[in-house]
Amino acid sequence: MILSPALVLGVTASVGSPPPAQRFAFQRLRLGESVTKVIDAEGSPRVVSTDVGHVWTWEKAGDKIRLTTDDDGVVRMIDLLPAANDHFALKLPSIPAPTIAFGVLTVEQADANLAAIADFSGAGTFPDTGAKADFRAYRLTPHQDAVFLFDDATKELSEIFYGERDFLARSGLMPGAPESNTPRYTAPVLQHEGNADYPPTLKEGDAFLRLSVEKGGTVSNATVFVTSGDPRLDLAAVVSAKHDIFTPAKFNGSPVSAIVFVREEFRQLPAH
Repeated sequence: MILSPALVLGVTASVGSPPPAQRFAFQRLRLGESVTKVIDAEGSPRVVSTDVGHVWTWEKAGDKIRLTTDDDGVVRMIDLLPAANDHFALKLPSIPAPTIAFGVLTVEQADANLAAIADFSGAGTFPDTGAKADFRAYRLTPHQDAVFLFDDATKELSEIFYGERDFLARSGLMPGAPESNTPRYTAPVLQHEGNADYPPTLKEGDAFLRLSVEKGGTVSNATVFVTSGDPRLDLAAVVSAKHDIFTPAKFNGSPVSAIVFVREEFRQLPAH
């Protein structure tokens, strides 16, 4: 399902920050667009297939950006962990765009500016560190929210998630997730990585592949999702991936077929 953009971000570098060309282009982020557009613009991310979706991660100049997609590669949720003192202008639908300053904005200020669209609040922990956080969710559209995470000690804004409300709930960021502590779906886990000979080329690159993993854990199909830029590298990546072996995905405890995204890297060995 393709969504219209609900939240657009712009960033201005703070004093002492690297030149804008070295920073992540936050304004490129859009819900409902293919992650390939961001890869083309920002370079090669890490990618991991998880129980709640496929997570694509970039780190640049202190910024960390994570985009979560479903099997189609369309962005459903965006997670922003910026460098200290970055300032963002969030353009929220139908209201004047407030300036959201990471490491500066407090819970009280956010509630005062955005109370009209407040969705819920509660206590939780930061996904990466487990540190205590104060969650505030603000409704963007009938189906989308932005979840602000404030450090429990400083009360200052440290992280933002935004995306579809059901996807945020699936990720444990909002009420509405299944009550069972055991996930209904578990993603495949790589057990054995295939390999292929480096083709006769001096080029380097990363190929991103979309794999169909069967109930038995074998790969039935591998297609190029983002090219490395060299057909020979792409072909070697596909040949390698078809020999991967996974612990299969499970749904309600039973093995099921699933989609996995992988990055195949090709680098020349240093000359001796």
